[in-house]
Amino acid sequence: MNRYSNFNKSRHIICALIYFLFFVNVSYSQIVYSIKGSGWGDRTEIKEINIANCTQKIIYNEFVSDGYNDIAFCPDGNFYLLGLNEILYKINIRTKEVSEIPIPRELGSFQGLVSDAEGKLYLTNEKVVIYDVKSNTFTDIGILPEGYRSADLTVYKGDFYLSGRRNTPDNSSAILRLNTTDASKSEILFTSIGRKYSFVSMATTYNDCDDVRIFGFGSGADVLVEINLQNGSLDTLCTGRIAGDSFGGTSPTEFLSSDTECDLLFDLDRDNSSGEYPYDFRVSGIQCTQQKIARIVDGDVYLNTSAELDSIVLTLSGALNGMDESIWIGNAVDADFTEEVIDGSTKRYVLKMNSDRSDESWKTALRSLDYFNLSFTPVPGERQIRFEAFNSIKSKVATTYILIDHTIQVGRDTTIAVCGHVVIPNLSTYIGGEPGAFWNPPLSRYDVYDSALDTSSVYRYLSMNQYCPNDTSIVTIIRGADIKLDIPSEVSICGSETYTVVVPVQAGDVVTWSDGSTESIRVLSTSGRYSVTITKPDGCSATATIDVKHRDDTIEQNVEVEICPGTTYKYKDGEANIGDTIVDRIPSNMGCDTLLIIRILAAEEIRISRDTMTCDNGAITIDGQTYQPGMTIEQRLASQVGCDTILTLHYQYRPSSFTGVILSDTVVCEGDEVSVSISGSGTNIQWSNGKTGDSTHLGIGRHSVTGIDDTGCLQTYEVEIGSAENFDYEIALEDAHCGMTDGIISVINHQSDTLTEVYINGEETARLVDVPPGQYEVIVVNEKGCFRKDTVYIIGLSGVEVEIDTEISGKQGSTRELPYRVKGGTITDIGFDPVEDIHHDKDKIVVNIISDRVYEIRFIDENGCEVISTLQVKVDEESISTSNAMANIISMQPNNAENGRLFLKRQGVRYDLRVYDRWGNRLYEGLNLAGGDAESGWIPGSSKVQSGVYVYRITVYDAGGKEEVVGSVTVVF
Repeated sequence: MNRYSNFNKSRHIICALIYFLFFVNVSYSQIVYSIKGSGWGDRTEIKEINIANCTQKIIYNEFVSDGYNDIAFCPDGNFYLLGLNEILYKINIRTKEVSEIPIPRELGSFQGLVSDAEGKLYLTNEKVVIYDVKSNTFTDIGILPEGYRSADLTVYKGDFYLSGRRNTPDNSSAILRLNTTDASKSEILFTSIGRKYSFVSMATTYNDCDDVRIFGFGSGADVLVEINLQNGSLDTLCTGRIAGDSFGGTSPTEFLSSDTECDLLFDLDRDNSSGEYPYDFRVSGIQCTQQKIARIVDGDVYLNTSAELDSIVLTLSGALNGMDESIWIGNAVDADFTEEVIDGSTKRYVLKMNSDRSDESWKTALRSLDYFNLSFTPVPGERQIRFEAFNSIKSKVATTYILIDHTIQVGRDTTIAVCGHVVIPNLSTYIGGEPGAFWNPPLSRYDVYDSALDTSSVYRYLSMNQYCPNDTSIVTIIRGADIKLDIPSEVSICGSETYTVVVPVQAGDVVTWSDGSTESIRVLSTSGRYSVTITKPDGCSATATIDVKHRDDTIEQNVEVEICPGTTYKYKDGEANIGDTIVDRIPSNMGCDTLLIIRILAAEEIRISRDTMTCDNGAITIDGQTYQPGMTIEQRLASQVGCDTILTLHYQYRPSSFTGVILSDTVVCEGDEVSVSISGSGTNIQWSNGKTGDSTHLGIGRHSVTGIDDTGCLQTYEVEIGSAENFDYEIALEDAHCGMTDGIISVINHQSDTLTEVYINGEETARLVDVPPGQYEVIVVNEKGCFRKDTVYIIGLSGVEVEIDTEISGKQGSTRELPYRVKGGTITDIGFDPVEDIHHDKDKIVVNIISDRVYEIRFIDENGCEVISTLQVKVDEESISTSNAMANIISMQPNNAENGRLFLKRQGVRYDLRVYDRWGNRLYEGLNLAGGDAESGWIPGSSKVQSGVYVYRITVYDAGGKEEVVGSVTVVF
């Protein structure tokens, strides 16, 4: 919305007046209003009630309409009345001006009304509608729950509360909390059942965030009570006729209770008396005054904080007078106030309190801030001062608007006599005015009077301002006769020549020459300067001056002669070429001689422009230079008589009546053909396949067609038809292994956008698994329907044969080597299960015989085929485990030496003994020990080991060879 619309202009004055009338010298947080006027022909009576002392007075008593349901005070400074006839009435009490706002009929009728701080009116009955005063729009937010209708509503600490009633036998009423987005979800707080009250009207007064009170005007009893919204209890304040005849209630501070910002609430104009709301302030008092000094917050500036303010940053923007505009603070304020220039029209100020940082101290500092414009000619326009307050919780922004204007001085009434052509620049300044107003009728050029263009006899200079008084000055134009003296300013005469001057005169004209002559016709024969003035009877005059000079020089006559290049010009007895100059003096008996100057120039060559074409639009060669269509060719054509001719040939592109060849397709399968036709008109059409006529069928390859077009030119077109058999794929085969049917055929498509179908042995698939050995047919079809057939083979791979013994035996700890033989392939890997004490060495299996066990040996060939053989290992009875006894437990503190040693008890053999801990660390090694010798072997006490289990390995040497035994022994203390 335009900030200076008629809506806002009117409210500026209204708000200030209402503030003066109703709020000055009264604590307006103690005031409520009620309305009466429900009978036919009754006046609209608005009463002001002081709830502190229960006094009342009538502040408005005029006939507006036949009855009302409710009243609301809006931050735009007006009262709004809810009429019985679906009309909102806006009332300016000071001027008694009344405006009507129709409520759309489809919305229904309403009984309750209240305003919030943003200028939105809430209308209630069985439904709730919001009317925006600024945008003039209605918004329906739904119906109330459980059949309730609302007679009135008010706003209390940011929430809207309704006095509801429904048609029940007990005619019960209730207090509801409104859901402002969906009225049907409103909350019923408590009802009047069991209570002796019901309410027609409610109103709220607001002092600050901690002082908000809600009141009810009783129905059926002349009472004004305060309502406790926590439990529904009542506190009677006033009784009697003071409130009993009310049909609606409001207060001058009711809309302020919609504020919920109490951590930091910052309002430059608490009662919105300047017309800006909810938090802003407008300075209009200096608008048209000469002195541009004003306070930038209202006297009721409001501040409520939960934590002390840190600072307030003020930004002055739109300063059209640049450095002449600033903000000052009073000297008595104990604060720091710093200024920073942002650019030519913007300044930033930071306000910080030095000691007392209370809300009251900050408000005192704000009230001492003044805007100054020290320019002698303030530039009209709006300035903005943006306030941003900060504390540790949040920040808050509000704006002061300052509109500066002035009445333009239009100067004095003036009469201007115009003789001849007169131009007066800056006409407004000429009459003592200021630029910026406008002329009526308009001048041909802004503020410039030109007598040749501006022909009106009266001009008015008008200063018309939207905000300041108007002014007018009048310029009267008196036009005299238009005089023109068409006399040359300078003439020359030679010898005895004279010059005659004729001054145009009419009856009553006076002619005056500078030498005293009054003749209107003068014959001048002597050199000198002569001035003549003609004066009309109306006083307008014109003066002209003529210089007469005698000279003895010649009169120069210049002549230009054009000849063709290569020719000469004959003058008297001589000839001249192009570029020569002939000078000849021609004597005169009466006046000056003539000096004839003839300049010989080249005549312009003859140029001819023509177009040419060829049938093939090919290159042409002229005088060794090659030209293509679109190029220009220039030739010089020599002439025996006259000038040469320049011929310009424009080699034009000759369009053919044939436009090309049309193909039904550009690619075909082998053996197929496509339809081909020549487009356009012509004759003698011949195809390279021998066919004639406009169309034919062609297969893969390069072809041509010729024909005579409508201009008689032979045209040839080439046609190429490609093969559609563009197959890009591969066939991957995996042969069947080891006599199994596990072969795989896969077609890998490298051109997924063209291959459409794949068949393997007649089955539509790109992958066939579990394929036995044999021959298979693969067919691939592309998007053109072309196909390719391949024959592939799956080979069956046979496993090898292995010959190996399946049973061996030996002494415990001995090692056996078991050779094997392979037929029909090569063994690449051998696996064992279990894997202990057996390994593969070249072409034999090596087994350490430790205990009876059965091994599964897997022989794997180069094709991955397996041959599985079973090997049974047995320990001979005469092994070390039975005849070569070793101790199972030995002691660190033995009763005898043998119990403290680990040694081989078998006699007649030599052996090696190695002992390891559980991590594989070798603790002892004894080589070539004598069996049965208790003095040999491992002594744990000497190794300083702990009690626990240890592993030993014995290699025994006897006449039969060697055998190894691995076992464990437990060491105890």
